[in-house]
Amino acid sequence: MINICEYIDYRKYLSDLLANKRKHGDAYTLRAIHRRLGIKSTGYFSNLLAGRFDLSLELADKIAEMFSLSDDEKVYFKNMILFSRAQTVDEKNHFFELIQLTCQPLVRLLNNESLNLFAKWYYVPLRELLVLKPQLTNSELANLLLPQIQTVDVDSAVDILVRGGFIRKTDAGKWERCDTALTTGNDIDSYFVARFQKEMIELSLRDLTSGESTQHDISGVTLTVSELSMEQIKKEIRVFRKRIMQIAMADKTPERVYRCNIQLFPLSKGRDSE
Repeated sequence: MINICEYIDYRKYLSDLLANKRKHGDAYTLRAIHRRLGIKSTGYFSNLLAGRFDLSLELADKIAEMFSLSDDEKVYFKNMILFSRAQTVDEKNHFFELIQLTCQPLVRLLNNESLNLFAKWYYVPLRELLVLKPQLTNSELANLLLPQIQTVDVDSAVDILVRGGFIRKTDAGKWERCDTALTTGNDIDSYFVARFQKEMIELSLRDLTSGESTQHDISGVTLTVSELSMEQIKKEIRVFRKRIMQIAMADKTPERVYRCNIQLFPLSKGRDSE
């Protein structure tokens, strides 16, 4: 039985749904589907599942009827499509929240290791704090984060980090990081990473405007460069990022968790827009 609530990628849902139907002997060949939906192009569904274009809401209604989806499932299905079509992080946040409201829990999503570390802004710094200050209770860890979070959030985060394979207890009973591979290739992964980056930028703005912290270094420079020079600058940023990671890894007496945001973005249109 395929549960739509375990999906956020509508293409993956349709692919698994079709495979399940065929496994039980139902007549759901691509040719039969095209005929039932009134589609003349023989490669339409294959191209759709391959991600070459998005599904229209009009055709989504026909597909929902074909698979006998309930009213709630139809709403969920359409929100998955709108989430896929959304262009900005804020738009994707909007439809992701609608998805969560329509149907929970998102089991398959929450079990995806490549997403868990970016699901909440405090997961990454909390992982570092668990290793840095193993003597602290979850309540003390919650108070130590900036901004402060609830103890129940720490409890949940620790459980997710353990289940996701991001931290583990040593034989001595202390936390250590695990080298879990993260993927950022598909639409869902990219969304979570972009949302995480946006939250971190907002936290830096909070630090800049609050007047509470002097432990920051925020500066910038406006440049006029060619596309070739831009690629060279990107390479330099990658080298710099690796260098500061080496400095951090070599530090034998770390005291706090910091975030270093490196931003490079255009302030004018490019040649193609002229």
